Amino acid sequence: MGKTTKSYFKIKVRYICCFTIWLTLFTFYTMRSNISIAMLAMTKQTTDTNSTSYSSCIIKKNTGEEIENHIYEFIWTQAEQGYILSSFFIGYFSTHLLGSFLSLVIGPRKVMIICLLGSTIFTFGMVFLPYFGIWYFVMGRIMIGVFSGPLYPIVHELIANYAPLEERTILTVLTHTGNLIGLSFNFGVGGYIVDNVDQGWKYLFIMNGILGVLAFLLWVGFVYSSPSENPLMSNKEKIHILESLG
Repeated sequence: MGKTTKSYFKIKVRYICCFTIWLTLFTFYTMRSNISIAMLAMTKQTTDTNSTSYSSCIIKKNTGEEIENHIYEFIWTQAEQGYILSSFFIGYFSTHLLGSFLSLVIGPRKVMIICLLGSTIFTFGMVFLPYFGIWYFVMGRIMIGVFSGPLYPIVHELIANYAPLEERTILTVLTHTGNLIGLSFNFGVGGYIVDNVDQGWKYLFIMNGILGVLAFLLWVGFVYSSPSENPLMSNKEKIHILESLG
């Protein structure tokens, strides 16, 4: 069990780990959904074959009142917009099995830290990549999908390792609210930012990237692949979890 005899925290370390998992689901789902919000301010529906130019149109309130010209920084065809919106899932589905394999080989903690780091870097990169061309933007979204693919195998493994049998159901339910709350948060707060802030789509990506940094730091500081490896957890809590799991 190691030399640790008591926890550094009053709250159980397994609950800190479960909160970190909750925040991770929250964060990954904001990164997953932000493109649907950001593109409303980045480009307009068009059948024009030219891209990466500027355009403007009049935005109207629900009352029909004209309020201002909105500058779209990019003109992407409907097909190109489809490539952008679907590109995440190309990467996402490609790493499910690979993520599970790597989790068994090097441990879920290391895999998740790599995934959070990669997805966060590319989320910040979404602010700049479209200016280099649409296919750089598409590749950025694919890479976010690649780093998001191992999410659920790792989450389920960590919950199985940290949740005593009598708490497993409630901890699983609570941690898995992170994805839905993340979506609600992003569409609410992110939508407001995009609608009311000049170039708000950039701030949406930045906000989601900051969430990624926070989740990354919590994984580095608090979460280990199993309770027996966690130096922050008391021997009493380790014994309770391991005995519960048999």
